[in-house]
Amino acid sequence: MIFCKSKRAAMRVKESITKFIEGKLYLKVNKEKTVVSYV
Repeated sequence: MIFCKSKRAAMRVKESITKFIEGKLYLKVNKEKTVVSYV
């Protein structure tokens, strides 16, 4: 889980984390299961 102040910030973080995981770690991120939601 990653906590952010706004939904917009969470979307930016999700994109950058996805790029890191797929680019540097060579892992796949399931875009259907990865969501931004309110807690």
